[in-house]
Amino acid sequence: EEGFFRWQVIIGEGGLGKTRLAMEFAEQALDSGWHAGMLDGHGLKLFLQSPGFGQWRPMVPTLIVVDYAASKAEGLSVLLQQLADLDLHYLGAGEGDRAGATIRVLLIERHGEETCGWLQTLLQSGEGQVKDRLQKPCYRGLTELLPPHSRDSEDQKVDAETSRLIIQSTFASWARVTGRAAPGLPDFSMEDWRRIQINTLNRPLYLQMAAIHACEAGTADYLPLWGRGELIWGAVDRELEYIQRLCGSDGDLLAALNHTAAILCIGGIGLAQSGRQWQRILREEIQDITDKYSTREIEGHRKAIFHEPITLSGDAETGLIQPDIVSEGFAATVLLREEREFHFEPVETLGRIIEWTGLKGWSNLIRLVQDLHGIPDYVVDGRTRSSFEGVEQWPLSLVDSGSCRPESLRELSEIIPERTESVRALGLRVHEILVKQASVSDEEKAGYLIKLATHRHRGNPRDAGALRQAL
Repeated sequence: EEGFFRWQVIIGEGGLGKTRLAMEFAEQALDSGWHAGMLDGHGLKLFLQSPGFGQWRPMVPTLIVVDYAASKAEGLSVLLQQLADLDLHYLGAGEGDRAGATIRVLLIERHGEETCGWLQTLLQSGEGQVKDRLQKPCYRGLTELLPPHSRDSEDQKVDAETSRLIIQSTFASWARVTGRAAPGLPDFSMEDWRRIQINTLNRPLYLQMAAIHACEAGTADYLPLWGRGELIWGAVDRELEYIQRLCGSDGDLLAALNHTAAILCIGGIGLAQSGRQWQRILREEIQDITDKYSTREIEGHRKAIFHEPITLSGDAETGLIQPDIVSEGFAATVLLREEREFHFEPVETLGRIIEWTGLKGWSNLIRLVQDLHGIPDYVVDGRTRSSFEGVEQWPLSLVDSGSCRPESLRELSEIIPERTESVRALGLRVHEILVKQASVSDEEKAGYLIKLATHRHRGNPRDAGALRQAL
């Protein structure tokens, strides 16, 4: 496409492969002579703070991919304004000055709407011509990624073949990594494939998890029967068994490492690089679990077990365990178990995480609630495995605790999805608080009232006189 600067947004539920597709897109761009890659929060901050940021120009065609965009809206606003200003310069330049590199920015997030939240904030960035240019023609729209789903019988065969290829590819990767033989894939009927697709929501990540579960079980016969609960619990159990295997019979060390890992699954692995902050939170968290080990000893064991990367910044946002859904399941499992067995309060731990990680921690916690919402119970070996019931209350309890400053609530308002049932109660509570704050301007209050009405009426503020009711 013509033009110096263009940007686009891709949204989609967890497990659809947004990040994977973006990484492959970046690799293809590299092969075509572009500079391309993923820009994390730390890299974005360094770029914006560098002395030469205002004079920066790309020397070759450049593709910047930013994942978890909602939690980086403030920095992205500065970046996009600068690039829109450069685009204006490009537009007004003479024909001889127009030669040179172009730049493309791809933002990835679970949710986003042009009329509210973090994306609206980005679209409203800047003033005058810069703002106009940022919106049109630089902004190339919002695209939602969906899993394959067809009603036509022939297309359903294509969908089934796609699912089969994902599972077989995962079998091959598992065999290569483990050095063990993967199970054979049965000759499933179309009805079997339909059940597999329903149970996995036909999302590539869940199909991969189902394939790994089959490899670990030594049989693929039960693929049509396994639901998301079994797949998540199976992955979490393998992580717990891995830690237990390395800890042996030392219960204190096991409990401390599980708890430490849970913190880093929610707060992001970068939290462990925050120096004194991390030492303080670790000391406060571990003191109720064990007095047998110092924080330094716990850290040494954690690094040995989880093979922490050497080059890691304090802003690294991904969880300690990957992918996100397993990281979230692990954290929820550990915190719920501690609440049940040791009467620990998960909200106290979550409060410390939010204190140090801010919006990034909130974003991770909201994503955890969304991903684990509605995961059903299931029966294994005659016992019912409980779901993740109760995690929806965690962010609500944090808000009700009064520990959130007004500016934190304003930031939180920007990243709460407005059409997601799992965090609807959180959206209601946050905006009920915001509209009552004396420091909120009339203009801000009007915006919060609309958001309140939207959450109250599940995404449509025009239904049932919702705006009048909110007012």
